[in-house]
Amino acid sequence: MELSCGAKCVKLLLLVFNTLFWASSIVLFALGIYFLVEDERSNLFRLFSTPKFNFALLQFLAWAFVFTGLIAFVVAFFGCCGALKNNRCLLVIYIVLLMLTFALQLTVGILAIIFQEKVITELKIDLPNKLQREYGLQSSFTAAVDLAQTKFECCGIDSPADYERSVWVLQRMNGPHGQVSRTCCLLHNKFESKSHINPRPINETMCQSKIAQENRLYRNQKGCLHTLESFIRSESIVFVILGCGFAALSVNQI
Repeated sequence: MELSCGAKCVKLLLLVFNTLFWASSIVLFALGIYFLVEDERSNLFRLFSTPKFNFALLQFLAWAFVFTGLIAFVVAFFGCCGALKNNRCLLVIYIVLLMLTFALQLTVGILAIIFQEKVITELKIDLPNKLQREYGLQSSFTAAVDLAQTKFECCGIDSPADYERSVWVLQRMNGPHGQVSRTCCLLHNKFESKSHINPRPINETMCQSKIAQENRLYRNQKGCLHTLESFIRSESIVFVILGCGFAALSVNQI
């Protein structure tokens, strides 16, 4: 049976919106993968797991984007097939899956908002202790701290004094005169992408000095905590905005 003009228009609109939905699912999937594999972000994300939340919030959100993108891709397939074949069953499946995708993305956005502040509160307690326990011993955590210290030009979590009580200093892992990580020092190569792996202090002797008047010109003096809080908030906002935008597109489809 030939479709009426109105039915043809509805079918065309469904195909157009579904194509946009399909394209956005690919973008969502690609962004999730990017956030997971991009070297700088993936390293920093490791800092944001706590004993109460045994996952890194931002990594969880990135994985949520990956899985939502995959699900949305399948949903778009059902939508295209249903529209092209005028198959009522496929269109019903499409609408149900679309509603589930919307609910999933909305849930992820709400969880991001709720857990963001809880994770930040936990980090204020856990990160200084974790640095004192694990810096120099746990390689991925050490790399993440070094990256944060070079990127944000900071030292320690609350302050450089965090290192004084650390296993790393007590066991002299940085030599007999090491007071702080070399990534706490002002660096010749601070603009190099891998400066946290191979830091070259401007004056390491003065940086490692115990005398404040000597080290203050060659060592970062602020702790990293407030900058890390700003980082997790800004990254979470990106996830929430993208997630809400995708959820709005899902509603538009329905």
